[in-house]
Amino acid sequence: MALTPYQAAAVKYDKHLILFAGPGSGKTSTSVEKGALILSEPSHALCMVTFTSAAAEEMRERMKVRFVSQGLPPPGNRLLCGTFHSLALRHYQKHTRQAKRLIAPPARTGMVNAMLANVEPNDRKDYLLSLERYQGALNQGRIEFEKEEHYTFVNEYYKRLNSTNSTDLAMLMRECATLMSSGDMPIFPVTHMLGDEIQDADEIQLEMILAHTRRGVITTLVGDDDQCIYEWRSALGYAGMLHFAKESGAKTIALAENFRSREEIVAHANQLIAYNDPDRIEKNQRATRGPGGVLGHLGFASTKHQCRYVAEYIEKYQSPGESVAVLARTNLPLIEMGRALHSRAIPYVKDGESLWDIPAVAVFVSTLTGLTNCSTGSLHPAFSLLPITDKTRREFERNLGTDATSIFHGVLPELTHATAGELKVLQDTSTALRVWRSNLDAGEVNIVIPQVADVVYNWYHAHLNASKTSPTTVKSQLKKIRSSFEAAEDILLKLKGKLSVRLSTLTRLQDKDQNAGAVQLMTMHGSKGLEFDTVFLLDAFAPDDGKTVIDEAPERRLFFVAITRAKERFFALYSDTPSPFIAEAALPPLEAATAVAPS
Repeated sequence: MALTPYQAAAVKYDKHLILFAGPGSGKTSTSVEKGALILSEPSHALCMVTFTSAAAEEMRERMKVRFVSQGLPPPGNRLLCGTFHSLALRHYQKHTRQAKRLIAPPARTGMVNAMLANVEPNDRKDYLLSLERYQGALNQGRIEFEKEEHYTFVNEYYKRLNSTNSTDLAMLMRECATLMSSGDMPIFPVTHMLGDEIQDADEIQLEMILAHTRRGVITTLVGDDDQCIYEWRSALGYAGMLHFAKESGAKTIALAENFRSREEIVAHANQLIAYNDPDRIEKNQRATRGPGGVLGHLGFASTKHQCRYVAEYIEKYQSPGESVAVLARTNLPLIEMGRALHSRAIPYVKDGESLWDIPAVAVFVSTLTGLTNCSTGSLHPAFSLLPITDKTRREFERNLGTDATSIFHGVLPELTHATAGELKVLQDTSTALRVWRSNLDAGEVNIVIPQVADVVYNWYHAHLNASKTSPTTVKSQLKKIRSSFEAAEDILLKLKGKLSVRLSTLTRLQDKDQNAGAVQLMTMHGSKGLEFDTVFLLDAFAPDDGKTVIDEAPERRLFFVAITRAKERFFALYSDTPSPFIAEAALPPLEAATAVAPS
């Protein structure tokens, strides 16, 4: 590749270096070129460490292609490439006799969820973040917990691991870094180290890097302090990079070009992030693609109106091959966005849980499917909600067989264990199924869909109230179920044809969602590292209390990340008071920004 002067300087510099790489600056290509130059010397060995398996795999493959393209043999074991956790795990297992059992991430998640079963869903993240902050701290004694309950939770977590002689990846990572720093464990067998997205490193991860730097490993850290958006889980950002520079004497180089976005987008993004001075490194990025970008903002009465506008815009103006993303700070507006896109049969992919992945919605859709195919398997999720014992349900389904046609005619299978109350529940269910099936035969699809939603909701209501779940949690869960049912209903009612046809359309749309042309729905955090031709940001408004969610500087960086995902167009939409970052970025009103905006 042809290197810019700044990239070339970073590649050739063979001492400790911090490479400040802004959005679209070609940091991965620069890292690959630097890695290839390091490994061109047979006596050199390189460790490339990342934060995600996907990033590690991409780096590994690009290094392989780089060597093959030059007709060179692969570097073999002279190249270590992986995440902090994967590299630490392999190294720790090689150099210690681990007595404790490593708990797998899924098992850890299950244990944590069980510990938080009686905590309000909206409050669980605060407990999890407390644990994450504690585990990422070099001096855990300095951690101050927001609530006593958080401390109790973290303490109980460690007690449970100790009682089963277990450890997790974070604890193993901490011990590995500590042993490397003390000299009680050898460092990785490398001469050079390159750390990617280093603004996201916590104290333990930075300490692992410094353990190598102190022992002569030439280290390059690549990152962008302006894109540090994980401070809430102990990412050090600018402070961490500054600490490394002071301890190592590292030189700093900033990549000054942006190869992704149009001139207007880069200019407005630079204007926004300048408000974070002085706690940042000035990049003075320049757009190599020239002018032609469009930005704007527009207010609406509600989130629903924002989503309708975006769906209409995409339907009218998305061109073949154009990539479109809709971002939001949380997942809630994205569910409404999916609803608006479905109503216009626009395919989309949602980062994380989609409407149809919500367990209650899956039961609702499965029940509708059972009305069309008379399958016991399709009706099983609904039967599981009925107020009958598991023993009765199993006998009922076993005697019913795979074909549930008989209960659509009011005929129950023979049951030996059911009580009179259970028989009445099953008979009432059979009657409801028979009526719905009759309505479907008469073409009354739009009557059946909301009726089924109401009944399944009532089943959930009774099921949750009969459980040991706290009343507050039940109320919260039922609110989410009701909201998701309304969204699913709305989509199904707007589709045309028989119920079986509408359900097939849903499946077809979800399959089509995997196509490259599908609209991408994701959180602002989840969008980091990605790029799209057009980006819409939903709910870009100031909180009711006039404060940002966490702190002004981190929130400004998050907004900066959202803007810099866009290559050609960026539109911020909001209800109520617009975000102050819209004014700081000097985004113009949307009507003035584009002549093709739908009315």
